[in-house]
Amino acid sequence: MEYFRERLAGVTIECKPAADVIQRYDEPDALIYVDPPYMPETRIASSTISYRCEMTEADHEALARTLHEAEGMVVLSGYRCPAYDEWFSTWRRIDREAWAERAAKRIESLWISPSCEERLRRETEIQEANIMPLMRAVN
Repeated sequence: MEYFRERLAGVTIECKPAADVIQRYDEPDALIYVDPPYMPETRIASSTISYRCEMTEADHEALARTLHEAEGMVVLSGYRCPAYDEWFSTWRRIDREAWAERAAKRIESLWISPSCEERLRRETEIQEANIMPLMRAVN
């Protein structure tokens, strides 16, 4: 229990609509990870899993607008679908095979906002610049 207390020190858990939380904490250095309920069309037909708080396609579209307006860096997870392909067409998408309910293979996706992609690029350049002199010194 001590581990969890220490690990969660300073963490705030909010039970509010995502848009309210994003708007409250949004700033250029914020990393916003969003894992909403899956779009209805991406769900396995035989699935009995439902979410306590469901989202309609209109809710997902409103969330997409909020994510596009965010100043911070955004990472969104979910399953690919035509609506996400349209709404996040300018974001980098990374697809990975995963196991879903009932041992079904699925392709899960992460969409990375342009501001997050740029920050990752800059951080990588800084790390590489700091490592190169060390590598030269070793050789």
